[in-house]
Amino acid sequence: MERPSVGSMTVYLFTAYACTAVGRSAQEVVTEVRRQFAENQGIMTREVKPDYSRCVSIVAASALREMIKPGVLAVSAPVLVGVVFRCVGAATSQVRSIQTCFTHRPVSTLDRVGPFQLTGELFLYGMALRSSSAPRRWPGC
Repeated sequence: MERPSVGSMTVYLFTAYACTAVGRSAQEVVTEVRRQFAENQGIMTREVKPDYSRCVSIVAASALREMIKPGVLAVSAPVLVGVVFRCVGAATSQVRSIQTCFTHRPVSTLDRVGPFQLTGELFLYGMALRSSSAPRRWPGC
């Protein structure tokens, strides 16, 4: 059995961050809807329209705020993999100084970042296929 790669684990970590962000945003909308129903009883009888613009602004602001963490992960993970493997390669070669990890190039950074990206994309495609067929199975629950 092969060990899981960093690229495949990053896909699942990104998905967990994104799902958590969506859950928090949805909770903010639920709180706002409950507040509107409590303050204005005419919404239930359709005499008064709810404040849709407030919900839209909550969703927009929350999406920008909550997706920072997944966005930082997506941008920084390949860079971190390249830097870490470059320093590990420098530390394990004849040069034992971490200071030389940026001047001495024993391990090609592209040789490490390429498989990272490839495994990430392969697992991402698999996750997308599973996620797209999941709603078809839910009605039986």
